[in-house]
Amino acid sequence: MVSIIKQGNYMRIILSFSKRYELKENFKIEVLHENVLNVLINLSISEMW
Repeated sequence: MVSIIKQGNYMRIILSFSKRYELKENFKIEVLHENVLNVLINLSISEMW
């Protein structure tokens, strides 16, 4: 799932995908300026035993 949100002068791109072993990673990439990237990575792992 790819979600692109424009806010003011910058664009927010959110990539969400699930891997095996119930590994879920949410990547938030904020483009603040042309050459400046602020990357926020939220990692949540749900374990099934």
